[in-house]
Amino acid sequence: ADRLSREEGLTPVFLAIDRSKDVAAARQVTSQMREKALVLEEAYTGEQLSDLLGAMRCVISMRLHGLIFAAGRGVPLLGVVYDPKVRAFLRYIGRENAIDLPEVTAEGLVRAAKEVIAATNAERAYVNPYDSLLKTVDDAAVMLELAEMEEGEAQQSALQDTLAECAKADGYFGKIRLQSLL
Repeated sequence: ADRLSREEGLTPVFLAIDRSKDVAAARQVTSQMREKALVLEEAYTGEQLSDLLGAMRCVISMRLHGLIFAAGRGVPLLGVVYDPKVRAFLRYIGRENAIDLPEVTAEGLVRAAKEVIAATNAERAYVNPYDSLLKTVDDAAVMLELAEMEEGEAQQSALQDTLAECAKADGYFGKIRLQSLL
């Protein structure tokens, strides 16, 4: 986080999505940082989370909700995979930008984040994030059926979780899109 702050001019913001676990982890990281960082500990509504994550220049998250909201707003994102649902979601939206949790290093995160920021900024003018999310929801049911035929229970469970979260996000972003048209 210090290097991204210095080299990319970013202010690291640690957003507690699972407050029971994320606040302590964020405090532990920021206590070791030299650069300025923010820890947002409050409970936020879906709309507030979307607005917060939508304002970021890059989102690095191991939380599925953080990735869904960032993707829905077209923010460059990098998934830290602790659960198959994180990688499954990234694959659904056509992104492979993920690092498995046991393989995370400071150097690897910085390099991957810079690559994601550069690649996403280059594409941003051509991609409608909401349309990508709609495609994700439409394709997830078909992918779940295929996974049930071809893969094990863990992958099926991850796909079911991802489909449920995408459906929730689709409803939320549909409301945002409708409001912007009014």
